Amino acid sequence: MLDVAAHALEDYERRFGPYPYADFDVAEAAIIGGAGGVEFSGLVTAASMLYKPPDAGGGGGLGGLLGGLGGGASMLGPMMDSMLEFVVAHEAAHQWWHGLVGSDSREHPFVDEGLAQYSAGLYLQDRYGDQRAARDGNMNVKMNYQMMRMFGSPDGAVDRPIEGFPSSMAYAGLVYGKGPYFYSALRKALGDDAFFGALKAYIDK
Repeated sequence: MLDVAAHALEDYERRFGPYPYADFDVAEAAIIGGAGGVEFSGLVTAASMLYKPPDAGGGGGLGGLLGGLGGGASMLGPMMDSMLEFVVAHEAAHQWWHGLVGSDSREHPFVDEGLAQYSAGLYLQDRYGDQRAARDGNMNVKMNYQMMRMFGSPDGAVDRPIEGFPSSMAYAGLVYGKGPYFYSALRKALGDDAFFGALKAYIDK
C-alpha cells in the first residue's frame, strides 16, 4: 500500500502539480457497506477485506465472504492485488480531486470521483504501460458499469446528485464505472497538451 501511495503521489505531482502537505498517511480500516476506501485531506484508508489475503481465516478477507466456492477463493489473489492497488491510487488522487480542487461531491459526485478513477488509470498507465492499465481499468472501472447493467439497472446520466441515483449499484455503475470515460473521451478529443493544460488550469483556478 505504501509503495503504491508513494508512486501515485509522485505521478500526480508530475501531472497535476505539487502535493502541498508534509505528510500523507495510508491506513487499513474496517470499512463496511461496499466501499474500497475513504479519503480525507492528508489521509486515505483502504478496506480490510482488500488488504488481507482472499483466503484469510475467520472471514477477514474477501474469500471469507464468498462462502462455499471451494478453491475458487484462492484464485482471487491477483484480482485482490489489482483492486487494492487501484483503490490506493484512486484515494491518493482525491488529494487533488476534491482535496485541493473543491467540488460539490453531493450534488456532482461524478466530478471528483470520475477524476479520481481516471487518475488511478493514469497512474497504472505511467507505471506499467497501456496493456496493464487497460486490464486493470476494465476490472476496476468498467466492471462497475457492467455489473450494474447485468443486474438490470438501466443506463443513465452520470452528472446528478447522490440522491438522484435509484440505488447504490446505479451510483457505482454510473459514477465510478461510466463517468471516468468522459475524461478519456475528452483527452482523445482535445489532445494531451490541451487536456492536461486544462486540468492544471482547473487546479490553479
